[in-house]
Amino acid sequence: MRKKQYGRAFLLLVSGSILLSLIFFLRSTHQIPQNSSTLWFYLILWLIDVYLWFKLSPTFSNYSKPLKLTLFILFWMPFAVIAGMLALMTVYPFEYWSVSFRTWSIASILLIYLSKSVPLILLLISDAIRLASLRIKRNENRVVFNYERNPKQISRSRFIRNAGILGGGIVFSSLLVSLLKWAYDFRVHRVRVALANWPVQLNGFKIVQISDIHFGSWINTSHFEQAVNQINSLNPDLIVFTGDLVNYESAEAIPFKRSMSKLKAKYGVYATLGNHDYGNYIRWKTQADRLADVDKLKGHMLDSGWKLLLNSHSIIKTDKGEFCLAGVENWGYHRRFPRKGDLPKAIAGVPNTLPIILLSHDPTHFERIVAPLFPQVGLTLSGHTHGAQLGVENRFFRWSPSKYIYKYWAGLYHLPASNQFLYVNRGLGSIGFPGRVGILPEITLLEIESSESV
Repeated sequence: MRKKQYGRAFLLLVSGSILLSLIFFLRSTHQIPQNSSTLWFYLILWLIDVYLWFKLSPTFSNYSKPLKLTLFILFWMPFAVIAGMLALMTVYPFEYWSVSFRTWSIASILLIYLSKSVPLILLLISDAIRLASLRIKRNENRVVFNYERNPKQISRSRFIRNAGILGGGIVFSSLLVSLLKWAYDFRVHRVRVALANWPVQLNGFKIVQISDIHFGSWINTSHFEQAVNQINSLNPDLIVFTGDLVNYESAEAIPFKRSMSKLKAKYGVYATLGNHDYGNYIRWKTQADRLADVDKLKGHMLDSGWKLLLNSHSIIKTDKGEFCLAGVENWGYHRRFPRKGDLPKAIAGVPNTLPIILLSHDPTHFERIVAPLFPQVGLTLSGHTHGAQLGVENRFFRWSPSKYIYKYWAGLYHLPASNQFLYVNRGLGSIGFPGRVGILPEITLLEIESSESV
């Protein structure tokens, strides 16, 4: 039996070495998305699979050979698919893949590995407890007598294996629903914001904010059409988009331009750019090619009737009053994100008497720049975090992994000292895993009023 186990271990080590060698080779090419060629990431996935297989395979020991072979193939298929995708990228660049194939390939891999995380965590905890107990017994230098186990009593290791498999199945089912249903379950969040210098005559002014559409993750246009109809049914005075229209490149937006042009508001549709809109997540032959693609993306927005605010502002004039709508290019505190935002330039020449609403994709811009240095900006609208597309939100409790990265990760925030507001939209689309659990796609309806009338 041990010889078989060692033989299988040797085969896994050899196969892993071959795959890792392939990854080393791929790292020297320019046909893969930026940040996807990190060796340690693939090494960890491979080690996870090896660990889980040797822990879970005893559960299948009494199964028939055809069934064991089927389970073996199903278990190792995701890593084989990863290797196949990387190999495909050497001859057929990632940016040329169809959106549906790209999206579902990535989704399937993430679906499997997120499901595997449940048995992985349980088994690691079990092994840690076993090692700790062995050390305690050794330190105490005491004799532990064997005892007869009830044949009907299930062993702890078997119980943990079964619990892990069951938990993984539950996670798999939930994530599958998140892909097929929750990713397109658009929710309208209605928010009232009372600004200090807002004209009383403009009370009830309705702004619809959308953010992080990420067209590169949408399989077809029908769901976006549904979102557009839902937005228009709110009869907004103004529609604003706070960045990340695409995942990788401008071409992702082309099939959706007709739907984009259907967004209607009394005083127009305004937009700014997010970190994904600068083409930094795939490799270009030259920097000029990347910049040309950014210009194409801006062109798609303008063709759809959207007005761009890129370190600039527009005075929104109505019969009842006016205010300044400003927009900055992306500015992120984390260094991996572009810092192109120039707020002084964006609000240059704005009269002190006008209230300012700012579009800024990344909420760290508000935290680090807007709040401490520009108290005249009454309301900042951001996105970027997606609320991690995972979390729990109800009347009594709010949690998401985003809170460990971003101080402001979803919803409305108020700084009493400066009387400034920030709203962080949870995003309309998705990135990475094209699904959502607990944090559903958001359409924000902001009703602005004067603090004097509250």
